[in-house]
Amino acid sequence: MNSQVANVVFFTVTVYFLVEHWRNASTLTKSGENKGNFLIVIKLFFIMGMSTDQLLRRELYRHVQYIETQKKAEDMRGGI
Repeated sequence: MNSQVANVVFFTVTVYFLVEHWRNASTLTKSGENKGNFLIVIKLFFIMGMSTDQLLRRELYRHVQYIETQKKAEDMRGGI
């Protein structure tokens, strides 16, 4: 869960600085470039979201392995 929160924070900071840069450079941009800027933000969202999904899957897998190990240990103690 902590990695997900960190990911949201980093995404938010990244978008903030991108938008700030785009505003500062607005005298050089054209309306067609704004659409490209929006697409960049969407792509970042999906890229960062996919990495979060992979982290969550890995942590879930580790948790399941831990539970199975604990269950086997309890079964061995109960069988003796």
